[in-house]
Amino acid sequence: MQPVEENDELLAVDLTLVDGDAIVVVTGELDPHTVPRFEEAIAEATTAADGRVVLDLAGVGFMDSSGLRVVLAAHEDLAGRGIQMVLRTPSDAIRRLLEITDLLDRLDVE
Repeated sequence: MQPVEENDELLAVDLTLVDGDAIVVVTGELDPHTVPRFEEAIAEATTAADGRVVLDLAGVGFMDSSGLRVVLAAHEDLAGRGIQMVLRTPSDAIRRLLEITDLLDRLDVE
């Protein structure tokens, strides 16, 4: 996957497959302008995965409620289909957001 064209400086998304897991590496900001590309990447990962869908959020410096909504919707959708979604190495900002919203213990975080 290539960075989202209209917001190159705001979001880059890369999808790789490792041992059946679809790993989505997200770098940049998740807000109303970039979240459609994030949703697209999760949909692609879900189709490609034989195992888990892993969202690597180490490079995400900002996520607002629109990004959080996508994460929660994907988690519910995937769980309903028996697919595990994991948030890998969330940045400090994202970890704090998950703590504040009481989601850190409800989502699978590595």
